[in-house]
Amino acid sequence: MIGLTIFLFALILLSIKSGIYLWTYLQLKKYGTRTDGQITILEPSGFFSGRLPVPKIKFKPEGNEELIGKPVRSFLFELNNYLPGNYVTIYYDKKQPDKFVIKSYFQPVLNFTFVIATTFYTIVLLIREL
Repeated sequence: MIGLTIFLFALILLSIKSGIYLWTYLQLKKYGTRTDGQITILEPSGFFSGRLPVPKIKFKPEGNEELIGKPVRSFLFELNNYLPGNYVTIYYDKKQPDKFVIKSYFQPVLNFTFVIATTFYTIVLLIREL
């Protein structure tokens, strides 16, 4: 029972993180400013993300100095071929230009699927335990 509780707790936390990413992505895509950025380097992510490479992107927000930063992301990384020197489309917040996401088709779908699947799985497990 304790193992199941820990597993459920972890699933719920990961689902919340995916939901936050998805909300941020959709808000920036709808209300943010679109521009192109260049990948400057790939840096390892944090320990809990498996030290996977995360691109640092250089872009120039409207009316501001050039900015280099890491995009907002979830723990589910898009499987793609980010390479230094390549250009990507990004959406950023004009008030906070360092808050930006990379345009993606797969990443939002992957996170939405994860949120729905974990919610359904959690409900099923809770019903089974009652």
